[in-house]
Amino acid sequence: MPTLVAVPTLTKNEDGVLARVPDEYRHYFNGRVPVPFTKRRWEFPGEPVSVPMVRAFLDTCAAGRDSDYRYVLTLLGAELATNAIRHSRSGEPGQSFVIRVDRGPNGLTVTCRDNGTPSTR
Repeated sequence: MPTLVAVPTLTKNEDGVLARVPDEYRHYFNGRVPVPFTKRRWEFPGEPVSVPMVRAFLDTCAAGRDSDYRYVLTLLGAELATNAIRHSRSGEPGQSFVIRVDRGPNGLTVTCRDNGTPSTR
């Protein structure tokens, strides 16, 4: 298997986006092993600047797993977020999308709920 690179941490500019996150939910994005959970979800603004936050959210959800698992889960979730922004109403001004992570006996499942077909094609 090829060597995978680490998921980048939030840069100083992207960290400003984290300012929108209430203090009691900051642990969703810190990259440390999370408090045990069955389901975790977060609604993100439908803007490209949200993608690094999606990566941080997913990397934190998968903390405690091996690095390959974390990398792939984060990559797939970031792709879902990018598709929601680029190809749905979620990417229009003032819109959002939701990333949800479900923990089951066989691993984690990532789901992205966007706002459907864009109003202009």
